[in-house]
Amino acid sequence: MRTMVSEIKLNYLNDNPVPVPYYVGGKIYVELLRFLTRRYYHPKQIDESKKKPRAKTITDLAINIRYLHHAITFDIELEDEEGELIPAGTLKIEELNSFYMKQILTEMHDEWEIKGQSLVVYLNAWSEFYKFLTAEGISHEMLFEGKIEQNHSKNQDDDPLSHTHGRSTTYTVETDPLIERSWLEYSDDYRGSVISMNQYYELYEALYNDDPVYAVMAGTLMQTFLRIGAAVQMPLIPNKENPLWMRFVEFSDSDDYQSLKYTKKGGDKAKCYVHKETMRLIHEEYLLPFRGEREELFINNYATSKHALKKGITEDDKFLWLNEHGTPVTPKDLQRAFKRASKKLGFKVTPHFMRHTGATQLLYYWAKAKGTEICEHHKLAIHAFLKDQLGHSKMETTLYYIRTIESMKSIAEWASFLPNAIPATKKFKAMRKTVKDAFEESMYRHDKMFKGAA
Repeated sequence: MRTMVSEIKLNYLNDNPVPVPYYVGGKIYVELLRFLTRRYYHPKQIDESKKKPRAKTITDLAINIRYLHHAITFDIELEDEEGELIPAGTLKIEELNSFYMKQILTEMHDEWEIKGQSLVVYLNAWSEFYKFLTAEGISHEMLFEGKIEQNHSKNQDDDPLSHTHGRSTTYTVETDPLIERSWLEYSDDYRGSVISMNQYYELYEALYNDDPVYAVMAGTLMQTFLRIGAAVQMPLIPNKENPLWMRFVEFSDSDDYQSLKYTKKGGDKAKCYVHKETMRLIHEEYLLPFRGEREELFINNYATSKHALKKGITEDDKFLWLNEHGTPVTPKDLQRAFKRASKKLGFKVTPHFMRHTGATQLLYYWAKAKGTEICEHHKLAIHAFLKDQLGHSKMETTLYYIRTIESMKSIAEWASFLPNAIPATKKFKAMRKTVKDAFEESMYRHDKMFKGAA
């Protein structure tokens, strides 16, 4: 097994505009340093059309290429052409091809919420680097097919706020075929990533029939707004990061929430709050009926396998989420389950839809309970309420949620989207109206917890 490459840092020396990229605890990333130096001091040696760039351009190139390295080293498990998982850190940049690059871009768009125009910038930087490797005779697998023109329009059909723009506009983007057209369409809300509750009930049942663990994970994502990578880190029992972690049966009558500490993509630490009703869902729909049998499969089958040995997993490890074979659930496993459910149901839904649907639900009922109109005039109060649980700091993200509800108010299906706040399913006992009641009853404590929610 290949030893995982460490994080890349950028070091600036003596006001030199070209940063020195180096692996933490290791050597300099020579190929990237040569590319940045050549690109700044001798740009025409790379491309005759290139002019000497600004120092910021070089820094941006370095950051974007480092981002690709970190994505495949720490954050993304890729699939080979047979559908087998390739663990993060296994492939190097020189071993990526178009098949893998498409997976990376899709993950960045669907799960990391990176907009299409930003993906174009990333891909342009990566393309320049690969062209340099080719010119230097450095072996790699990445081939770019060339640019294509994609036409886009903003009008009343795809822009819910078009009445404020004066007139429709059309624009053309020249981009790589790896960038999907839909990623570049104009949008200033999350309406396309919010499903109705009827769709959610159908999704939950489809996932439950696939494997109950996927349905319960979907409900957990819905109620906590966590991304997959964070939800996978939820512990079964107290651990180093969460020494006070409780199961549902350990909650006292006065407990409404517990704190979950987790590691975000890129290594930053974050915290969110997990409601008592979420822990009830996990307990009643997964732990009681399924977890014991899966623990035995984990110990007797998986923990003794070569795959577990390669990953350093032993029978003493306590994973919360185990599939029907006793194998720890990975982000890719859950993504695959959602793809299967989408195909069966006839509409697209990804795990990240749960985050947007759940946050939209809670914002709607929070505003209703407080008598606050959901509009940009109240964006500061709404931002203070959402930012901690969602783990974001940008006001732009909050505005997307505000506009989601504003635009949804104008559609006929409004009532079907928000009948209850943060339910899990109408079929299973743990998903019931009391979840909505629990959230509304805990608003006072929630406001105290998140100081500044007006």
